[in-house]
Amino acid sequence: MKKIYIYLLFVVIGISPIYSQTTLTQANEAYGQEDYIKAIELYEQTLREQGVSSDLYYNLGNAYYKHNEFAKAILNYERALLLNPGNEDARFNLEMANTHIVDKIDPVGKFFLSVWIDSLRNFLSSNTWAVIGIGSFLLFIGGLYLY
Repeated sequence: MKKIYIYLLFVVIGISPIYSQTTLTQANEAYGQEDYIKAIELYEQTLREQGVSSDLYYNLGNAYYKHNEFAKAILNYERALLLNPGNEDARFNLEMANTHIVDKIDPVGKFFLSVWIDSLRNFLSSNTWAVIGIGSFLLFIGGLYLY
């Protein structure tokens, strides 16, 4: 009886990679047939079964992008780039998906005091400010001596 259970265990372990490979193939076929919802489901199922992969995240990001879910597409492109930073296609698609984000926040201008301080600091070169600093220090020491 034990031999049967061990045999069944090996059969199940041997079939699972074949099954997950067909899941990936089905996901690619669904994407090719423009059935993006089914492709998303199958890619996520493949991620659960096989684990993470840069290519899987990239394909999942493409499916979300085609389904007009740009936030999820951006998330998956960034995951693909974390696993494979050299993936230029994922980087390009990430930039394309970022252009569709509506909630862009425009940066607020600088505070007026920081603008004035920056303009004063940039008025003279660093060498000139160094000479002024050393001269001021020497005047301070001379003033202390005279006091």
